[in-house]
Amino acid sequence: MFPNPANNRVTLSPADDINQDITKHIIVENTHNDTICDEYFLGCLEINTSLYESGIYLAHIFTENGEVVKRFVVTHE
Repeated sequence: MFPNPANNRVTLSPADDINQDITKHIIVENTHNDTICDEYFLGCLEINTSLYESGIYLAHIFTENGEVVKRFVVTHE
């Protein structure tokens, strides 16, 4: 995921060790376990973080091969 920390957007790309040909399900949660984003995608995904509060987030990415969890930070100056 890049950039990290993020300001207005964060991008998840196939270079993140996740096969680009597999449909993925992503759930983004804040530190209070509130679901902020829940969607399916194929290939790259750009998440608009401009309305997210500054803080730490976990992206749970699910594929047919299992789950990968990525941590990212949102900062607004």
